[in-house]
Amino acid sequence: MKTLKELKESRGALVTTLTALQGLLNVEKRSMTTEEGAEFDSTSAKIDALDIEIRRAEKLEEIARTAAPGVSTKNEEKEQRAFSFSKLIREAGDNKLSGLEKEMVEESALEARSLGITPSGIYLSNNVMNLKMKESRTMSVGTSTAGGNFVPLEKLGFFDALYAKTVLDQLGATKLTGLSNNVDLTGFSAGVSVAWAAETADAASGDPTTAARQLRSSRIAGYSDVSKQLLLQSNQSIDAEIINSFVRALAVAIEAAAINGSGSSNQPTGLLNTSGIGSVAIGTNGGAPTLAKILELVQVVETANAGIDGKFLINPKLVAKLKQTTIDSGSGAMLMSYMAYFNGMSDQIDGKPVFSTSNVPSNLTKGSSSSVCSAMIYGDWSNLVVGQFGGVELVVDPLSQAIGNKTRIVVNQHIGIAVKQPAAFGAIVDLTTT
Repeated sequence: MKTLKELKESRGALVTTLTALQGLLNVEKRSMTTEEGAEFDSTSAKIDALDIEIRRAEKLEEIARTAAPGVSTKNEEKEQRAFSFSKLIREAGDNKLSGLEKEMVEESALEARSLGITPSGIYLSNNVMNLKMKESRTMSVGTSTAGGNFVPLEKLGFFDALYAKTVLDQLGATKLTGLSNNVDLTGFSAGVSVAWAAETADAASGDPTTAARQLRSSRIAGYSDVSKQLLLQSNQSIDAEIINSFVRALAVAIEAAAINGSGSSNQPTGLLNTSGIGSVAIGTNGGAPTLAKILELVQVVETANAGIDGKFLINPKLVAKLKQTTIDSGSGAMLMSYMAYFNGMSDQIDGKPVFSTSNVPSNLTKGSSSSVCSAMIYGDWSNLVVGQFGGVELVVDPLSQAIGNKTRIVVNQHIGIAVKQPAAFGAIVDLTTT
């Protein structure tokens, strides 16, 4: 029969499998395949069976503990180790014992009476003293050899790294999934034209101009090596946490490329580097945002007959700047309203929605303003297309790094970026925020 620890470890491994499947489905935004459904049902049944075995094992441990009152379980030992002499001394001085210390003193008093002892002060049982004496001398936990080595250490919870906010879904960018071959998005770069003509004159040619926007696969990948000892000893499903962290990292990296991908070094070409988007410049060396320039940006897009559903995208530095920059010298109103002051609407400029992410660059250069300029983008975001070729490939490799006693976790994804109508966007790329 497996021990309680072994049962819980087996259950944890099965939960990790289902967590990885959930992460994959969330990324690909799809339902389970027939094979995945069968695997899910089988794994769920195994978890249910293990839950029954775990409850039985826990009950057996409880029965064994109550049948042998002189033997402390690990939980009891942990609780006794949490017993604080300093708290006991403080509260005993006021004759106001509380919490675990009060319970231990009362239990110890029972032991004293059974032994015929009448203490002149507080009596502490052998169980408490034996455990505490293993940890305590006249000790200082700040020094390892003077007591710090005996301080118990426990890892609680899990926290992930900080990632940039992802906003393209909220902006309305077009997502294409399930692609396998290279794709050309076809359409009209200029529509059909008509002209006024005399009653019997020939009509003018009105042929549209066709265009194709290439959507080509670019690979984004990463791996992490995790020691097998960590996987065995962690009280968290650390491999599942690493996979979840990869999923978040992929989403952030894809959005960063969609906004400002260089088109080189295996990156796709992002919006800011796409030829044909509208452009508004602040000055030779850049400069602070003004209402006139922001309205000019909107004008550039809407003059191109786009921007019907226009939205702004900026970074947090620019948010802070806009909320402190007045529209004029007299009204007191800000370019981007702070809350609802001066009848403004939060998170809007000129009545149009504003979204913010640190994926919008703040390290651009214009003239002498080196690596300090921010971008502002305005447009109809449905014209930005993010194509996903296949799904996320996840490899848990316990063999290639076996010589170092490590398991390698690898992720791969293939993504393409395209802009259907570049004129549907405009950008200012030389805004300073200091």
